[in-house]
Amino acid sequence: MNDPIRTLADVAPHDRVRVTLLNGDRLEGRAQPVEFEPERRVRVELRSGDVDRAIRYDVSSTYRTDEWETPVARRYDVRHEESEWITMGDVSEASITERSSDREDRSDERV
Repeated sequence: MNDPIRTLADVAPHDRVRVTLLNGDRLEGRAQPVEFEPERRVRVELRSGDVDRAIRYDVSSTYRTDEWETPVARRYDVRHEESEWITMGDVSEASITERSSDREDRSDERV
């Protein structure tokens, strides 16, 4: 098992990321936006599909009392206007499956 926090902290905008939940479900998508504040919080939003029909996933964790909380994944379906973020579960693993080809050119997009 890998350290999902370390992996999420290393994600850059437009990297392709795969996340495995404790229940075995997997999510995958392009990272945008990416928010990382050392010893405070990490949040990576993943988008699968084109903008109008995308399923958006949000993986986040907060640093509390000298340790990171277990990252949690949520889902949002943009096809439904009344849709809300739905918690999917705790994250057990995260991996960067493809680096953005222009990673350095987009480094200013990291929040």
